[in-house]
Amino acid sequence: MSSYEKKKIYEQIEKIVEQSTDQEQIGLYIQGDNYYLAIQAVDDGYDYTLFTENYMEIDGGQLDEPDMEMEQAIYMVITTYCHHITNLIMDDYDTILEESDSVFLQEIGK
Repeated sequence: MSSYEKKKIYEQIEKIVEQSTDQEQIGLYIQGDNYYLAIQAVDDGYDYTLFTENYMEIDGGQLDEPDMEMEQAIYMVITTYCHHITNLIMDDYDTILEESDSVFLQEIGK
């Protein structure tokens, strides 16, 4: 990924966080990779979960960086896991988790 592409991604992240009504919990759809990201601020950093476009969990974890800004945390996660980013779209944090829970319950119910 070129420095220009990295800059554009970071600018999209900044805009999404700025426009979010809850800057402690952010949901994103990552076009290109077709992933969802749910990330929230916690006392000692950030908790995040990355999902496929079908809401299956890919990975989750915690960034133990309490002084890191939300924008930096999102950037760190998506540049680690996503390699075909074409656009970032704000999504609802709670809806992403609800959809994931629904898919999980359907899977264990099979």
